[in-house]
Amino acid sequence: MRNNISKTRAYNRMIYARRKKAGKCTKCGRPAIQDRTRCEACSHQHSLNAQARKMRMEPIQRALRICRYCETREAMPGTRCCGVCSEHRSEITQAWREARVAAHECIDCGKPAEPNRRRCSQCLERNRRQQREYRDRLRARKKAA
Repeated sequence: MRNNISKTRAYNRMIYARRKKAGKCTKCGRPAIQDRTRCEACSHQHSLNAQARKMRMEPIQRALRICRYCETREAMPGTRCCGVCSEHRSEITQAWREARVAAHECIDCGKPAEPNRRRCSQCLERNRRQQREYRDRLRARKKAA
């Protein structure tokens, strides 16, 4: 029995490699999308399956407090992810932000930033307006209380 399983796996890997090399869908054998391994129909079905799986898993993950990214470790209190994934994601974000700052690009939209600033003029103005509105809301809450 075990020998048949290993033969089947080897055969499936061989078929996968052959189809991928020929530029065909690795699942059904039809012509694949350019620079992809699947055809339009199979990739659409794959995305539908992924969405359905995500919808099934989210309530379970919330109930069990499982990290939504690695799906193995327990999530930190008050968050949806574990400490390892959280730290990894913040490292990626920090590297991306530093690259934009070094290139003198706006960290929000990617346009050229103002001299000695991290944002372009439009994003600076939007950010200032949002901060002003937030302060006004806080002041209104304090007056009401």
